[in-house]
Amino acid sequence: MHPDPNNAHRHEQQASAIPHVTHATPMTRDLIYDHRAQQAALPVQLHHSDSSTESESVLILTPSEMELYAIQIERAIKIREDYRAGLRSLPRDDL
Repeated sequence: MHPDPNNAHRHEQQASAIPHVTHATPMTRDLIYDHRAQQAALPVQLHHSDSSTESESVLILTPSEMELYAIQIERAIKIREDYRAGLRSLPRDDL
């Protein structure tokens, strides 16, 4: 018995109709640190492909992830400040 290509196409259409998360943005709430678990929880807003549904979640960060992202965020802030001060003038992918 051969697979029905029309059935596969219908399945793809149904899957694409289900909203999926496109991105997450930090919420304006305090990050929570659990010293027993040694993890931080950053509240985030999840944005979906249908633009009509948003939900809340948390991004769990380990100590090494917290350090890594702190360094990366500091670097992004410095690059932004450099552009504002005119120290960087060419649009580049600095990150």
